[in-house]
Amino acid sequence: MTPQHDKPKRWQISLWTLLTLVTLTAIFLATCRLEQMASVWTIVLLVGFAFRATWERRRNLFVITLAFYLPYVWLLSLNFTNDYHLHWIKMWPILPGLVLAHLGLHQQPDWISQTASAAISLFLIGIAVLLGRRGTWWLVGVATITLLASIFNSVVCYALFRA
Repeated sequence: MTPQHDKPKRWQISLWTLLTLVTLTAIFLATCRLEQMASVWTIVLLVGFAFRATWERRRNLFVITLAFYLPYVWLLSLNFTNDYHLHWIKMWPILPGLVLAHLGLHQQPDWISQTASAAISLFLIGIAVLLGRRGTWWLVGVATITLLASIFNSVVCYALFRA
């Protein structure tokens, strides 16, 4: 037998490590009163994860992310020059977790609830992607349930927007 040369391993990051890093970064940014940066950081890390993932994981992440964020398309009809409307548009990445965070933290300052929304959104996306990895039918089922839950959440968010 000939000895095999050890190839250097590529640095890989697991989904759980990614979610932990994003959550910790969102908490840090929120404590620095940069809660809008938590939304941007969420997008950057999700895109970064997608570029390093295999084709199957990219597909799963795309389908799940689309199911989570598509019901919030109503945000594009808002006036981009109005500060209140612009604030809601900037919150788009954290909206999937807004209702759950609002239920538990409705008396807290906005930066705490926005940070919790970002953490909940990323946690839900991570769980959905992990469940979708079990097979095509799992992905279809998880995406359908996610889409229905996001439609409900979007209706509640729209009611909060109008209030």
